[in-house]
Amino acid sequence: PAGRYTSIAGGYMYTCGIRTDRTIVCWGDNQSTTVDPVPAGEFTMGSPESDGWAEDDEKPQHKVRITKPFYLGVYEVTQTEYEKVVGKNPSSFSKGGKEVDRVSGEDTSNHPVEYVNWDEAGEFCKRLSAKEGKTYRLPTEAEWEYACRAGTATLYCFGDDQASLGEYAWYA
Repeated sequence: PAGRYTSIAGGYMYTCGIRTDRTIVCWGDNQSTTVDPVPAGEFTMGSPESDGWAEDDEKPQHKVRITKPFYLGVYEVTQTEYEKVVGKNPSSFSKGGKEVDRVSGEDTSNHPVEYVNWDEAGEFCKRLSAKEGKTYRLPTEAEWEYACRAGTATLYCFGDDQASLGEYAWYA
């Protein structure tokens, strides 16, 4: 897998459509998203005992086999995309959100939808599946970590040097 999948931290939602025929998924109303294939394979899931930042439920490391290839959305679901499928926009950084003063005057329609919990993300996939007659779902924890690891065995997809993290991710 390519090394461009990022963490779901912050409540951003990514689509994971199970498709076998193309990488552009169109969902009506001139909406589409790009998905990348993630091949089947095997990896070591979890964090090593030496990782002081890891939570207890991330240990011990263990081998996991992804038996079927899948597709994973390359980009975050936008506020517009989410609203067209679900009928509302839960984002704090939107015209009607809690943080409206921080985005005043901005068009946030193409910003990622945020503050979406697991159940809401699942409902988005369920409604999108019903609307389009195709299967959309969230990736499993194993699929997500496999894609994020991008074929590496290091602490981060770019290596083990935490000092380089700022070159690859936005974080706080």
